Amino acid sequence: VQIVISSSDMPEIVTRSDADNTSIECVVLFAFNSEGTLVKKMYQYFDSDEVSLSMHLSDGTYTLCVVCNLPDPESVYEYVTSLETLNTQYVSIQNADGAYRGKFVMFKKAEDVEISSTSTEPIEIKVDRLASFHDFTIRFVPEEEADQFEIIEVKMNNIPKGSWIVPQPDVENDLEGNTGDWVYREKTNDMAERYFTSDRMDLEQKELSAQDKQEKVKWQYTSSYTLFENRRGAVETSGTSPYEYNNTYWPGSETLAQGASSGNESEQRLFALRQYYKRYLAQTVKEPVDGENLKFTYATYLTISGIYQVGSTDETFQVTYHVYLGNDNFKDFNVKRNVKYITQIDIKSMNMIDTRVEWESLSAITLSVPDEVLDAHCNTVKAVLFSPDPWEVWVEHPDQTPWLELSGSSVYWSRQVGASTGSQETYATYRMEG
Repeated sequence: VQIVISSSDMPEIVTRSDADNTSIECVVLFAFNSEGTLVKKMYQYFDSDEVSLSMHLSDGTYTLCVVCNLPDPESVYEYVTSLETLNTQYVSIQNADGAYRGKFVMFKKAEDVEISSTSTEPIEIKVDRLASFHDFTIRFVPEEEADQFEIIEVKMNNIPKGSWIVPQPDVENDLEGNTGDWVYREKTNDMAERYFTSDRMDLEQKELSAQDKQEKVKWQYTSSYTLFENRRGAVETSGTSPYEYNNTYWPGSETLAQGASSGNESEQRLFALRQYYKRYLAQTVKEPVDGENLKFTYATYLTISGIYQVGSTDETFQVTYHVYLGNDNFKDFNVKRNVKYITQIDIKSMNMIDTRVEWESLSAITLSVPDEVLDAHCNTVKAVLFSPDPWEVWVEHPDQTPWLELSGSSVYWSRQVGASTGSQETYATYRMEG
């Protein structure tokens, strides 16, 4: 029988608003009989877009399992002798950003496949990615035009270190968090070893379009990340719409709804309010199995850190925004395999009511530098300095580190020896003041 392998579609979930995710390099194919016993297996590497294998099977009913792009296909190929042993196989990563290694690991199980010697039609199997792909746009759209915000760094937090190859059955609903995930442990404290704490993300600044300028966008960055599944659950809701009035999860929503002049205005205000409380849910909803811990302790989330200046008061704050991933932005914390999540994040204010915002008022000089090590390549690290008074920054002992310089530009512009022209905001130097 001829078996043709192709990538399945990746559903997109847009929360308000690429990597090459289809390539197949190597294939491991297993054929099991109705009792789950291995009948035949093979693996093959491909260097073309056409991926097909020929496997000789006698007439009968089989379960075919395909695994693509494994980092170590030989070990899985040698170990698996039954469906039961295949269910124990997983992929783990050594680096936080390793869920995508240039190609996605993919899997698919095709059950009750009838093989007949008289059939000439190939069997097509569409494989699914073990990981999810996340596409972020971060925009600064201040409600007060005079406000300013400077990003220090963006991090992904609670990153799964691995995934089962064979997807575990979904729970009946998304509320409790899936106990079948590779990261799951009955007690949440035991789950810590299954996650990377955080990873700094690269940002690319995008030029503003005419539409962006019309919407009063001051700047926007894009970034992407790939994650293994982390189905940590959701809160239960009831009512005719997802924005029902429920003070349990969204304190004050009943009062807010009653104070609105119309139904549409009420829903809009409730929608905004529920976004404010998603981190509150992550920190307060209890885990039913382990009462000492929190249900969403290891939900995956984004942190955006920076310096925010309120233009109307000239007050300056060091802030961190928490954006929890999931199917929506107010109650769901599930990250599922083979889904593309598109998330637009609009920063509008330094809102002290918003539980997703950590803030600290700045009155003394503050230098914020990402936790990043410079190496021997030509690269830069962005630091954000706040000072209410005149300041000066310099490279100590520049003769010992002639490769280390300061600049107000992210692009390196060297200063000519003996040159007296050129601003410190543009050209590299050993000393800056302002």
